[in-house]
Amino acid sequence: MKNAVDRYSIDPALRALAADPRATARRPPAHVPIDKVREAANSAMCRQPAGPALFRVWDEVIVTGEGAELSLRFYRPDAAAPHLGIMFLHGGGFTLGSLDTHDPQCRSLARFSNSLVVSVDYRLAPEHPYPAGLEDCRAAWDRVTAGGDELGICSGRWAIAGDSAGANLALSLALGTRGELERPAALALFYPFLDPGCDSPSAHQLKEGPGLSRDAMLWFWENYLGPQRHAPGAELLKRDLSVLPPTSLFLAAADPLVDEGLALAQALREGHVPLTCRIAQGMVHGFLHLGALTPKADETLRLAAFDLRGALDATLGPDRENLNDLPTERIR
Repeated sequence: MKNAVDRYSIDPALRALAADPRATARRPPAHVPIDKVREAANSAMCRQPAGPALFRVWDEVIVTGEGAELSLRFYRPDAAAPHLGIMFLHGGGFTLGSLDTHDPQCRSLARFSNSLVVSVDYRLAPEHPYPAGLEDCRAAWDRVTAGGDELGICSGRWAIAGDSAGANLALSLALGTRGELERPAALALFYPFLDPGCDSPSAHQLKEGPGLSRDAMLWFWENYLGPQRHAPGAELLKRDLSVLPPTSLFLAAADPLVDEGLALAQALREGHVPLTCRIAQGMVHGFLHLGALTPKADETLRLAAFDLRGALDATLGPDRENLNDLPTERIR
C-alpha cells in the first residue's frame, strides 16, 4: 500500500499552484461579507481557458413553484438536434460558483458529448440553506424534461452531471426521482462533496489542502446545513443508492474529498449500480478549472462525455451486475 506521501503526491505541473496558500480555499474571516467572499472566489474561478465555440448558447429565466426566478444556461454544440441532454450543477461548496465560473466546462462537455447541456444557477447558502438549492435543481429538471420536444431531447435521454457540491446535488436530485417516470439515465460526478463531518482520512491528512482545506469544507457545510451539519436526506452515503442509474465517478488523488469519493464508489458497487470510477493521479480538488496547467482537465471531461453518451445510448442487459467488475481506472 502506498504511504500518505506517495498517495497524495502532486503532479509536477501543479506544484507551484499547490504551494501558493492563496490557491487553497479556506474559511474566510467572520467580518468579511459573504458577497465579497463570493466575488473574489468566483473571479478566481473565472480565470481559466475559455471553452470551445458552440452553435448556440442562450440563457433562460424560469419561475419556480415558489415564485422565485431561476436562471438556466443552454449549450447546443451544433445545428443538428442533439437527442441527448445533460443537466450540469456547478460546485462551490453550496456557497460559491455561478453560470460563468463553470461556463468552459459546460461548453467542453457539450462539444465532447455532442449533447445539449443545461447549467443551473441555483440559490446559494448561507442566504438560502438546504434544501433551497436542491429545490431549484428540481425545478430546472422538471422544466428541461417537460420541454423535451422543444429542446429536441426524447424522454429518458437526460443525464445529470456535477462537480464537488454540484455532484452532491446531482446525487440528491437523482435519488429524489425514484419511482417517477422521468429519471436520469446516467450520472457523471466529479470529486463529490458528501460527508458533513469531514472525517475521512484524506480530509484529515490534507486538512491544509492543496486546493481545499478542511476548515473551508466545514464552513461550506455550516452554510448549507447550519451549525449542526445535519438535515434529513442530506447524508447521501447513508441512503439507498441502489436505485441510481449508471454512474461515472471522477476523483482527484490529492483531494481532501478523495476518500469520500471512494466510499461512494464502494456503496455504489454494493448496490449493484453500474459504475466506472477513475482517479486522476496528482490532481487536486477543482482540477477541471486548471486546463491551462494540465491536459487532465480536458481528458476527464472527454471521458465523462464518452461515458454519458455510452450510458444514454445503451440498453442494459440481464448481466448488469457484471459491469461492477470493472476495475477502478486511473487518469495518468
